[in-house]
Amino acid sequence: MITNYTVSNLQPSNVSIPGYTPKGTLYQAEITARSDAGVVTPMVKDFSARGPNGQTYKLIDKPGAPGGLNPAPIPQGQESTGTLYFDVTGAPPNGVVYNDGMQDILIWTSNVPGASTPGEAPNASPAPGQPSPAPGQPPAPAPHA
Repeated sequence: MITNYTVSNLQPSNVSIPGYTPKGTLYQAEITARSDAGVVTPMVKDFSARGPNGQTYKLIDKPGAPGGLNPAPIPQGQESTGTLYFDVTGAPPNGVVYNDGMQDILIWTSNVPGASTPGEAPNASPAPGQPSPAPGQPPAPAPHA
């Protein structure tokens, strides 16, 4: 089973999430989860927003969040899109992180000088046998097994 995640457009949000009152500023990011092999279940709860100072903001996991990513299984070759929401109580985030509970697996950052490319871990190199993207071109979305 391989899940391919793409995260983009991290920005402040003005939506209202039923049953949730933000303590800070609500942020949102668009997400696409695609099954590249087998039937996969998106691990929505493993996403967090992160600020340039390392401060992490957990995903707001509330049913009824407008356009939230459906956590239902995705058949091979299909995809599901939605929105992730974060309650930012400190420095504005500049990226979204997928963490398996022990370590960061995938990192998407805003296009800021010195930042990694969206979907690519910092200082990441292509896997053996995989081509490097052309200069100025983003890499293919990072798969998650």
